[in-house]
Amino acid sequence: MSMTRLFFFLIMIVAMTGFGCGGGSGSGGGPSGGDPVAGGLPFDRIATQAPEAAQSTPAPGSVTQTSNTENGITVDRISSTPSYNQGSLRATVRNGATTLGPSDIVPHPFDLSRGQWQQVSFEKEDSNGTIYSIVLSDIENNNDTDYLSGGIWVYVPKEAADSANLDDVVFGTFAGGNTPFPANLRGVTGEATYQGDAIGLYLEETPDTPNAAAFNATVVLTANFGTGSDMGTISGTVRNFSTRPGSTSSSTDQPFSFQGTSLNLGQTPIGNTRAGFFTGDTSGSHQGETYSGKWGGEFLGNGASPTSVTGTFGAENGDTSNRRTFMGFFGAYQQ
Repeated sequence: MSMTRLFFFLIMIVAMTGFGCGGGSGSGGGPSGGDPVAGGLPFDRIATQAPEAAQSTPAPGSVTQTSNTENGITVDRISSTPSYNQGSLRATVRNGATTLGPSDIVPHPFDLSRGQWQQVSFEKEDSNGTIYSIVLSDIENNNDTDYLSGGIWVYVPKEAADSANLDDVVFGTFAGGNTPFPANLRGVTGEATYQGDAIGLYLEETPDTPNAAAFNATVVLTANFGTGSDMGTISGTVRNFSTRPGSTSSSTDQPFSFQGTSLNLGQTPIGNTRAGFFTGDTSGSHQGETYSGKWGGEFLGNGASPTSVTGTFGAENGDTSNRRTFMGFFGAYQQ
């Protein structure tokens, strides 16, 4: 079995155990110590790139945050367009000239819904390498015009699949929606609270405890739109992290726990008058360690004020010998 095929099975295992029905997430299984693998699968390739993605400034458009950067700013522009076909989620994912379409969807023999979020996964191989993506959306049907969507993007060049050179592997998250806020945000005043879901991956690249887990969490954002003289600020938290009940750590076979984990989405100015794209810093703690990184997002909705916010976030522990990273996206609705 090729290395890229093994790598894809890792992504699929995380997806299937992490975003299945039941409202939880899961972790990849694997041996204790030895090779940095989970369930026999080399997840270390994305674990190595995850800290770079976490510290990259998201790019606007469809909000994108990956390890492919220039001067610390994400270069990729990944977007997804979900749709329904006989009750099943379909999607098209684009990154520059690269497109993943319905023919690249990997079928699953079971329901991958999580509450209102539905999921579909992709694999596409060409002469340069293999691309994997997981897309989630809250779209309800093809008449739903204000959906949110987001997901995970991984690119593994052929040379990286067959060697220890991980520099060209790209890993990251993206988020967007069908209705970027069209009005002038400078005319929106007052304060608004947005609450919703955060979904993503937690990855470890350590000498003794290789691990990977998909997570669900709650995101709460507070936007202060000011008095009309400026566009105000936004800040928030990602908390209530959880995995699927019964999930175990790949290194200890004990239940994986995010207890006490909290990430702060630091206060940042709302950056432009239309759509209101913004970027800021993250901070937080997990298992006694401190974390930092970047986050960003945009406002959506067709009303007089934004009805939802979507974006991406990352945070890592800064320890090059024991890399631990959170990467995810969020979708939040005005309360």
